Amino acid sequence: MSIDLINCGFQLRKSMYIIIIIILYISSFIMYGCEMKKIPSVDNDNDQWILIDDFNFDNFIVDNQKKFWHHNSDWLVDDEPENLCMGMNIYQYSCHRKENVQVNKKGYLEIMANINKHIKTGSHERFLFNGGMISTRKSWLYGRFEMRAILPEGRSLRSVFILRPVKPKYSGDWLSNGQINGLVYAQQHSAIIAGIHYKMPAGQSYMGRKLYTQRNITRSFNHYTIEWSEQSIRWMFNDFIFFQHNVSKPFDQKFNIILQLGVGGPEFDTRSGALQQDDSKHWHNNRFIIDYVRIYQRASKIQFYSPLSSRSSSSSSSRLSLARMSCNLLLILIIILLRKLFI
Repeated sequence: MSIDLINCGFQLRKSMYIIIIIILYISSFIMYGCEMKKIPSVDNDNDQWILIDDFNFDNFIVDNQKKFWHHNSDWLVDDEPENLCMGMNIYQYSCHRKENVQVNKKGYLEIMANINKHIKTGSHERFLFNGGMISTRKSWLYGRFEMRAILPEGRSLRSVFILRPVKPKYSGDWLSNGQINGLVYAQQHSAIIAGIHYKMPAGQSYMGRKLYTQRNITRSFNHYTIEWSEQSIRWMFNDFIFFQHNVSKPFDQKFNIILQLGVGGPEFDTRSGALQQDDSKHWHNNRFIIDYVRIYQRASKIQFYSPLSSRSSSSSSSRLSLARMSCNLLLILIIILLRKLFI
């Protein structure tokens, strides 16, 4: 009888060890998987996209506007009185006033266009309107760049989401180094414009496409995405691929992200007197509202990625290292339990 009890106790202890091992094994996969945020590739291949930078604006709620303008490790807010964009027939200047760039109570970034209330002849203040523009301090070579946003609605309002080189690699003008237009929205009957600027062999300098959508892009959030690789660039609207262009140079250098809301531009009537202050009466929504901007990298490229210092990337890296360490400790514990079980 005592032998049976011993055997029974041994079997019970063995079963408990097995259950504990199974739980630890499953937990290790859960912990590691939660830290590696993945989205499937549009190509349905095995090279997953891994989230490496997640820029949201929850840390800059209304009470911390000055922190966003002056103490932001992720974004630069443009103030351009000395560098006006007159070459693009844009009739505003960008500034970092609260009326132009702010984070609302919901944690969404708002870039706004407004009437300039301080018009002075002979200075940058002569412009009828002011807007806002921000750019990332970081830059990237290849990846998936995704923005979730509500676009503005109104006469002559022009919102952009573009990638541009920070330190040009090639000599010459800006076309020698290229620009990727992830989105240009210029109030053209729900048409979003995507394209690419660079010096092409045939003498062209621009290649792009318009996408007409039934989605209410000025009332609801939508996803605007660029997928950029060594061989090609493609553009997506809510994960629908609507344009692709095969190119390598000059898009073999690091680019940063620029978000801007301006007034006027090459898509609009630029005749003298075509733009008036009264045009603002036709602005149904003067806000470019951004929920987040996310950057993904191919899993196969992660080991080659060297992020610059930033709050989001360093915290992601720390969490990933902690997850890996936890997995290793769990595996060691599993080995110890197995030894006790069978030795």
